[in-house]
This record gives sequence, structure tokens and C-alpha cells, in this order.
Amino acid sequence: LASMISDLSNPYLGLILGFLITMVLQSSTASISLLQVFASQGLINLQMAFPILFGNNIGSSTTTMIASIGSNKNAKRAGLFNFIFNLIGAMIFLFILRVPVQNLVVKLSSGDVQRQIANAHTIYNIIIVLLLYPLVNFLVNTTKKIIPDKAEDKEKSIFDFIDPEKEETPAIALEQTLKEVVRMTQLVEDNLNKSSLIFKKKEIKLVDDIYATEDRIDKLELGISTYLLNLSNQKLNKKEQYTLNSLMKVISDVERIGDNAENIARMSEKAIYNNLEFSNEALEEFDNLFDKIIISLNTTIEAFNELDLKKAKRTIKIEKEIGNMHKEYKNNNVYRLNTNLCDPASGRVFLDIISDLDSIADKCAKISDYVIEYHDSNKSKKTNILSKFIK
Repeated sequence: LASMISDLSNPYLGLILGFLITMVLQSSTASISLLQVFASQGLINLQMAFPILFGNNIGSSTTTMIASIGSNKNAKRAGLFNFIFNLIGAMIFLFILRVPVQNLVVKLSSGDVQRQIANAHTIYNIIIVLLLYPLVNFLVNTTKKIIPDKAEDKEKSIFDFIDPEKEETPAIALEQTLKEVVRMTQLVEDNLNKSSLIFKKKEIKLVDDIYATEDRIDKLELGISTYLLNLSNQKLNKKEQYTLNSLMKVISDVERIGDNAENIARMSEKAIYNNLEFSNEALEEFDNLFDKIIISLNTTIEAFNELDLKKAKRTIKIEKEIGNMHKEYKNNNVYRLNTNLCDPASGRVFLDIISDLDSIADKCAKISDYVIEYHDSNKSKKTNILSKFIK
């Protein structure tokens, strides 16, 4: 490889080589480090390395795009956007800006080729962003045309209870929104349970279901947020305004819990594909933590549903218990790694998964805080403004 690079003078071949190196190493950072090693040995100069950097960026975005294939449409579009963005940037540099920017880097840097390569990479990415920023909306629309929504997806409403086309009084509109939030939470809990089965039982067939449900959750969050923003333009009384503001915060936290569930599924899928095994102790710790999380989530929704102060405080207590369990299980995981009772790769996946579970508990506590804040600001009032919550 070093001999191939040192003989490289054609910038087009340099771009291709950079692309291939990054695809093999699966990391643009590792590719750049490799170039700097060759530079320190006098095998390459900046003129040889610069086109390879272009290829590195394309290769990095290609791996991202490939990784998004099993994800939802938005993830696929993001991967495609990244690829198109870097491809256009590389072409602009290869045919127009390569030589002038190369000369600029030499003037701004010392004679150290390693430093020149690092500076070239930074300047290259800054210039690409500045040049292509005006085209962002165009590129986003392009990815939507390449990866369109299915016709049936557009025709089918994401809501079961809300009708955005129908004018409702604020009280009725909020009641319907509350029902949608409960449904959104049920979808999140369903994904959590499925992600648990993927991790414990290796039920890989559930992965696609989770991604599809997460897509519905994302759409619900956007749809409910838009509906509430439109509703906020109406004249609301104090209680209705509180309900609306709380719901805006809650749907954001619920959506993030959905992201945590998707992360657990994604990491469990990775573990299955890499034939990773987990110790009985790790599986037992996961079960203990997961059971607590489900209790926390259900108690949180009941607390917010009923504005129940006792249940809200119970959720806060459970969150502290989960935090202690998370800390203990992290230490146990380190012990298993140090005593060779656990494979390092399995240990990293386990640590990421229990961190996601701990993050869910934090968000449940945050939702319960809204209930506590309400009671603190209305100590003399017993009225339950969310009494029409669906059970």
C-alpha cells in the first residue's frame, strides 16, 4: 500500500484510492492517520495526499449510506444526502479548487507534511460547507424524490383521534391530543418490549417492526407538535395553556425514549450479526433493569395522565433506584471484563444498552417533574385539568 501511494501522481487515481481505503478501514479518521504516517516517512507529499482526502470523504459517506439501508426513510435520506453532498464537494475540488487550495494550505502551514494534511482536511471541509450551504434545501428535496414516501403513507392519517381539518374548541382539541400522546407512549413501550426480545432471545425478525414503529412515532411527534402550535394561536385559559405547554414537552421526551428503544434494537442486532454472547449475570442484570424501566414508564404515564403527585414522586424514586442499579451494573461489567468473564465487544454493547435504559429513566423522571411543578404552583387548587385522559 505504501509503495502504491508513493508512486501515485494522478489525482483521479488518488481519489479512487482514498475511497477504497476508507471503505476497507470503515473510518475516515483512520485513513487520514494512515496518510500522516506515510507522510512522516517521506513517502507522500501534500499534492499526492490531497485527492486521497477527497476520496476519504466519499468513502465515509458511502459507509454511512450503506448502514442506513435497514433504517427508516428519513435515515436513508440522511445517508443519501451525506453521500451526494460529499460527492459534489469532491468534484468541485478535484476539477476547480484543488490547486489553489493546495497552495493556500502550503502557505498557511509549516513544511511538516503531516500538519499540511491535517490542515488540508479541515480547510477542505469548511470550504465545502460554505459552498454547498445554499444548496441544502435543493439536496434535501432531491433525496425525497429519490426516496419518496409511498402513496398509501401520504393518504393515511397518522392520527387516530386528532382531525387537523376540523375546528375544535381548545378543551376538545386538548382532550384528543392527550389520547394521541397516550397512543404514542404505547407504541414506544411496544418497541421497548420488542427490543428486549431481540437482545435476550435474538428475535432478529422484530428489528424491521421496530424501525417501522419508530417511524410512526417520529411522525406522531411532528404531527402533534404542529397541531399544538396551531392550537396555541387560539385564546386559551390558564389551565389549557398549561396543558398545551406540558404536552409539547412530554411528546419530545416520549419520542426520545423511542429513540432509546431503537438504539437498543440496533445494538442488539449488531450483537447478533457479530455472534456476540452475554454472560448469565449480564442477562440477569438486563432483566432487572428492564423490569424497573417498564414500571417507571407506566407509572410516569399514569402520573401525568391523572396529575397524580404520589405517582410522580414514586417515579422520581424509581429513577434514583435505576441510577444506582446502572452504576452497580457498570462496575460489574468492568469486573467481568478485567477477569476475562466477558468478551470486550459484548461488554461494550452491554454497557451501551444499560446506558440507554438509564436514559429512559431520566426522561420518565423529567415528565413526572412537570406534574410536581404543576402541584407546586397550584397548592391551593385541587382541580385536575387532565381528568379526561384516556386510561
